[in-house]
Amino acid sequence: MSVNFKGYMGDQIGKLGPAVGRKWKGKMVYSSYQGKVHDPNTEAQQLMRARFAKLAKLAATMYQALAIGMKSYAKSSRITEGNAFLKINYGAIQGESADSLQVTYSDLMVSKGTMTGVRFGTPVFTEPSQVQVPIAANHSGTYGTSGQDVVYVALYNEELGTSALSDGTALRGDSSVSVEVPSGWQGTKVYVYGFVVGGDTSNRGNNSDSEYVGMGTIS
Repeated sequence: MSVNFKGYMGDQIGKLGPAVGRKWKGKMVYSSYQGKVHDPNTEAQQLMRARFAKLAKLAATMYQALAIGMKSYAKSSRITEGNAFLKINYGAIQGESADSLQVTYSDLMVSKGTMTGVRFGTPVFTEPSQVQVPIAANHSGTYGTSGQDVVYVALYNEELGTSALSDGTALRGDSSVSVEVPSGWQGTKVYVYGFVVGGDTSNRGNNSDSEYVGMGTIS
């Protein structure tokens, strides 16, 4: 049975006839009511759940980057940024059983959009507690881009189960992007991703697909 808010034809939370009402980001969303859920818990279902669980853990760890990179895609798809990450990256988790699942980090995407990004060069790990990523080609002047577009670099540290994100001051026309990392990261391996977010009134709210830039060890 649903609970009514705001009077006649107001918000309905819970079961309402053949539908179930809930609030999502301040709006009412309705879905079909499933009276009987058949869950035999097969090996295939266990594997699927394990894949989603592994992705969900990754999404939680990298949420600082996803909140920016997946924002526009999630909004247009009416899902959260974390669920957008799960939807796009399901194929990046491989394995025949829950215990043998492996992440293909080069296939992961932390940003989704239609704007032209930049081309990143090879990451540099020579500076202590810092990763510097050159911008090999900025594609300035391409339709839908702006000199105010912000270039981000995200790092994922599998060993420590944490991540880092650049500070958002690098622009499309700059020569590189730097990411400062904690001293506790020294000697650990990180995976590097880059993407661009619209910074002008003409393209704000859009962003590029992310690019896997490479991996290396923090000095």
